[in-house]
Amino acid sequence: MEYRIIEKDGRRISVFNILMYWMTERQNIFWKRLNGEPAPWSDDEIFQAYKFTNVYRLLDRSSQFMLKNVIYDGNDWNEEDMIFRIMLYKFFNLPFTWEYMQEHFYNNLICLEWYDKDEFKSCLDKLTDNDVTIYSNAYMMTGAKTYGSDIKHHNHFEMFDMFFKSGKIPFVQEIMKSKSLKQLYKNLLRAKYVGPFLAMQLATDLNYSPLFDFNPDSFVIAGPGAKRGLQKLHKTIPDGTKYEDLIEDVMHDFDVHIRGHSFIGLEKDDGEAILPSLMDIQNCLCELDKYMRAYDPSIGTTDSRTRIKNTFKPTGDIEKPFIPPKWR
Repeated sequence: MEYRIIEKDGRRISVFNILMYWMTERQNIFWKRLNGEPAPWSDDEIFQAYKFTNVYRLLDRSSQFMLKNVIYDGNDWNEEDMIFRIMLYKFFNLPFTWEYMQEHFYNNLICLEWYDKDEFKSCLDKLTDNDVTIYSNAYMMTGAKTYGSDIKHHNHFEMFDMFFKSGKIPFVQEIMKSKSLKQLYKNLLRAKYVGPFLAMQLATDLNYSPLFDFNPDSFVIAGPGAKRGLQKLHKTIPDGTKYEDLIEDVMHDFDVHIRGHSFIGLEKDDGEAILPSLMDIQNCLCELDKYMRAYDPSIGTTDSRTRIKNTFKPTGDIEKPFIPPKWR
């Protein structure tokens, strides 16, 4: 598939090279902040002005919080509790909401033994009644009324009760039967309120946990943002092309291109490189779509989005990243 070439400041440049630059510069910003260097961490005015996720999905604050406080929090959770905790956190995807729920229940422990849907509803009602945000804006969560309530989190707690407490559906057993990342994704997709994008996010998070150890480069689903990024990356995309195949091509080309270049990625304890996974590349393509809105607004997609919503506001120091122990 041919990458798009654009004219910029009197020169021709491949959008693929812009993606490589974006990944390198964004990762450099992470290292500079981690090392305590003063702002600005980039000479690029677009990076200075707007918020972009990390190259590695697990480096983002929400993922780091989940790894340290939900999955590897020092407790030896059983399969049911681990799946419940990850899904409960991910539906809100906001550290504040998790901490608020945790503070209000059973010695700061959230597990199925003490899960009561009405108590959890009441707990978060105290926030929503005062217009406090309980859901992350990283991606939209459906508020469908499948369970009859006009209140979104009430419906979600009803869903958790059905899948984890009613005993009518062997949800956890089906999840644990998964033999691949793709099968894990498909099993999650059966749950109400879980569409393709969220199922892929949940499968990735569960694969961070001790429960699974699937190859992260074996399967991915292209989200809407990644599809827009791929439309900007390529000159044309023929009808019927699988976007997931294009993500694999980009990951391969990244691996070839980045050798000998200035990209400084994560490493295992023995110094072996941890290259961005298919999901990481998927996320970076989503960020490419956003970056190109400022870099060259003339490149459109099938979507009409033309501006970047979130401006960059530093939220404090960055701690040494927590990496799943099995990766080391």
